[in-house]
Parts: sequence; C-alpha cells; structure tokens
Amino acid sequence: MSDFAKLREENPTIIWKKRLTFLTRLLQGKYISKAKKVLDNLIFELENIKHKDSVEINRVVKESVLRLNDLNESGEFIDTLEREDICLFISKAATEAGLLITPGEDITLEYRTW
Repeated sequence: MSDFAKLREENPTIIWKKRLTFLTRLLQGKYISKAKKVLDNLIFELENIKHKDSVEINRVVKESVLRLNDLNESGEFIDTLEREDICLFISKAATEAGLLITPGEDITLEYRTW
C-alpha cells in the first residue's frame, strides 16, 4: 500500500462522522461529505505531481484550503479539533508529495479562515 493510499484511509472526515452525535451528523453531514471530497481531491492532485515541485504542491494546498474556507463559511463545521485534524492531514500529504516542512510549521495558516 502506498503512503497516499494510507492517507486516503486516514482522511479526518471519517473520524469526525464517528464521533459526532446523530443530530450533529444530520445538521453537518453534507459539509463533512464535501470536506471529504476536498481532502480526497488534495491527495489525488498531490499524488500526480511530477518531480516533487514545491510550487505546485503549495498551489494544491492553497486551493484545497480555500475550498474548505468556502465550505466552512456555509456550514461553520470546523472547530479547533477539526482544524487540527485538517492541518495535520494536509501537512502529511504535502510531505508525502515532497514538500519540506519545518516541524511545527502550519502550511495552511496564510490561507485559512477557520
């Protein structure tokens, strides 16, 4: 199994659905499903980048974070725990694609509004 395949299984939205109450799942389910698609697409795009191009990796990260910003404006489903999950997931994916990240660096910070 490739590391990208492993990351697909670690998509944080899978965990979110398990820890939410039934009522919260009903209210936020569509936003969580859309967030899963954004993060799945992030993996797909990063996996297909040739030559570990940091500019291209950063472009994919930025676009994904901006899509999550739009989703969160509609549903306000990203709180502290979700933010931490997303940031860690995106950092792992970008590192797997070849981006060098300093420990503790948040590569989403300059783009995110959540």
